[in-house]
Amino acid sequence: MVLPLLAAAACTASDAPRAFGPSYDGIEAQALDDTIINIRATVSGDASADDAIQYAECAVAQFALFNGSSFARQLRTTVETTGDVLVADSAYTISEDVPAGVRKMDAEVVMAACRDAGIPTV
Repeated sequence: MVLPLLAAAACTASDAPRAFGPSYDGIEAQALDDTIINIRATVSGDASADDAIQYAECAVAQFALFNGSSFARQLRTTVETTGDVLVADSAYTISEDVPAGVRKMDAEVVMAACRDAGIPTV
């Protein structure tokens, strides 16, 4: 029993495990009209384009619910990378009813998934 304690005591701060994963660095939301929103979601660190896109989806879900809408539909998304910083630039329509189209999201379902994944919504 003493051996594990001695091993733990020998560790320094630099030996401690590092947290991996994306750093969620902020959201810029701009309403283009009553039903179209542009989201810029910035992530860095151990992040991928998918992390940036998911962050944008979490933000638009929160925006939709805050504005009395239940659904969003992705219009377009691009991801720019500079060093270890990724920015997803996405446009969505928001609506109270299920929109037509392929990339539609139920805001309540997306919000629950974001909470479960630890992704901030705004």
